Amino acid sequence: MIVCLCQRVSDREIARHARNGMSFDEIQLELGVATQCGCCGQCAQDIVTQCHAEVAALRQEGLQVQEVDGQLQRSSAATALRA
Repeated sequence: MIVCLCQRVSDREIARHARNGMSFDEIQLELGVATQCGCCGQCAQDIVTQCHAEVAALRQEGLQVQEVDGQLQRSSAATALRA
């Protein structure tokens, strides 16, 4: 779904950047989301917060997290160390 109409930024683009560790401010700078009319600011912020929480929860379980084709890929820390 398009979150930012002014810059044509989708929720998937925002989530991908957030899962890769970018803050809202970094995503805003990179994609231009919430830089014109600002109507999408809260929605974009919520997506970033949710993605950061998902990644943090998985890492707390001892899983390595990587995004591949829009999907979070999980692997155990032991598997990641052997690779």
